[in-house]
Amino acid sequence: MRQALLIGMLLALITPHNLLAEEVIVFAVGEYPPFTSINKKYDGVASRIAKEAFALEGIKLVYEYFSWGRSYEMARQGNVAGTMPWFKSAERENDFFYSDEMMLQKQVFFHLKSFQFDWKSINDLKGIDIGSTQTYFYGQAFQNAEQAGDISVERVPNDILNFRKLLGGRIKIFPLTVEIGYAKLRDNFTEKEFNLITHHPKAVQYRATYALFSRKTPTKSQRLLTIFNRGLQRLKTSGQFDQYIDEFKRGNYNIKTD
Repeated sequence: MRQALLIGMLLALITPHNLLAEEVIVFAVGEYPPFTSINKKYDGVASRIAKEAFALEGIKLVYEYFSWGRSYEMARQGNVAGTMPWFKSAERENDFFYSDEMMLQKQVFFHLKSFQFDWKSINDLKGIDIGSTQTYFYGQAFQNAEQAGDISVERVPNDILNFRKLLGGRIKIFPLTVEIGYAKLRDNFTEKEFNLITHHPKAVQYRATYALFSRKTPTKSQRLLTIFNRGLQRLKTSGQFDQYIDEFKRGNYNIKTD
């Protein structure tokens, strides 16, 4: 009897940790390269950050890809654990609990290298043909100037079309998040076209992104929110977060690997 008990205790001690039950949760996401993408390394830098934050707390995060509209609705209804990365808005605050800040995205003006462009305020944009994308928000100052007719802005359905217009000389500048801009240029244009374009270093605006957890399932969401925020803080304190961002800025997330 004592021998059987001893054997049982020894087996319990040597049982591999990975044989224990692991909690698995799902986030619904869409294509937002290079932050989230099934075609990028680690599914993009934002995907890696969220997955590693949960992993530090013993939870495995799995991504399922849909349109952003469907991802939002699935998360809102509580059919999945959450979704990310999203900006804050009044509508979303009614539907979701926000995590702590994940990443800060910087919007800038892209332009041809051959166009000598500099600006310090919205007033410096007067008389310049500006491209923009429908439904995008470029900050209150930009929006106010656009609505008042103080700046010339033409909105089109997508960013790729804006870059084509930029290359064709139909617009002079185009605001977009730095990393998204270069990812779209790299994925959709030739190397020659890529090398014709640059960006101005001054920010049009900075926008923070967050993970969202449904208010329809408050107990579950608050638990996952607390866990995620704790893991995210551990990731930042350890230096891993900065490492991921540095690798991201060097372009290490551009190629999908197994």
